[in-house]
Amino acid sequence: MAARLSDLTKMERPKVDQNRSGLIKFRPYGGIGELVKLGVGELDSRTVGELVVKFGGWGPQQGQFKHPGGVAVSSAGHIIVADTGNHRIQVFDSRGVFLRAFGFYGSADDAFSHPHDVAMTTDDRILVTDKGNKLVKLFTLEGKLIGKIGTGNLKEPTGVAVYKHGGVAVTDTRDVKTFTRTGVMSATCTSDDPGYSHYLCTDDEGRWSAGWQEFRGDGWVFRQKRLAGPGGICLDKARNIIVADYHGNSVEVLDVAGVYKATVANGLNHPEGVALTPQGHVVVVDSGNNCIRVYKCSY
Repeated sequence: MAARLSDLTKMERPKVDQNRSGLIKFRPYGGIGELVKLGVGELDSRTVGELVVKFGGWGPQQGQFKHPGGVAVSSAGHIIVADTGNHRIQVFDSRGVFLRAFGFYGSADDAFSHPHDVAMTTDDRILVTDKGNKLVKLFTLEGKLIGKIGTGNLKEPTGVAVYKHGGVAVTDTRDVKTFTRTGVMSATCTSDDPGYSHYLCTDDEGRWSAGWQEFRGDGWVFRQKRLAGPGGICLDKARNIIVADYHGNSVEVLDVAGVYKATVANGLNHPEGVALTPQGHVVVVDSGNNCIRVYKCSY
């Protein structure tokens, strides 16, 4: 099923009001979309993150990174990182101790060309967006390839997430494409927005969010939100939005309506992926500093 977002929502370009407090408000038009305000900048900012683990550094060696992208966490707390510039995936324990790496540059089944994002399946398999090879690949935690998704259907896959009943959602330039757990493409939505999100996340109700659109699992728009150039994005159990502000060099927490709640961390350098550990700690890919940071926080 394919549909253009402009057809689904019948929305005009939102008009923007920006006041001195730093809030940007969007005026909704008719249609099923709902635009909500989003806190930006340093309005009533409160930093709640306590750094508990930091690891990495620039380089090609084990435990080092070159422009890392997405991150995921297994049910046992393993931290899995898309080491984009080194064309590999690295796996660490919850303390940041290196466990293993797999992949190399190339077009072979077990190789990568700029892997961008990772996600965990419900049975702790690793999904990887192999951007340059136009595929999503499925691996065991030990790095054994067990499947591929998107052959002939993807142009430049970046973000990946698992949604209800094991389906897979993939951001692919301006498209978000969904696949069944067996790898059959089930829906496509195309955005008319000149920018597009490189990451996406899902919730327990089968909805998924990519940039400023929130969709049902069948690809129909559920709600509209405007995130100002987000990097990685994830949801906690209360459906609070944890988002990497790539250009603002911070990680922010918004409530379910998109209203600012707290700042996890400031002073980062182009943060990319974010994920939650089983303990609720926030894992951040500080891409410009080629390191991973783990924060304990309450908000």
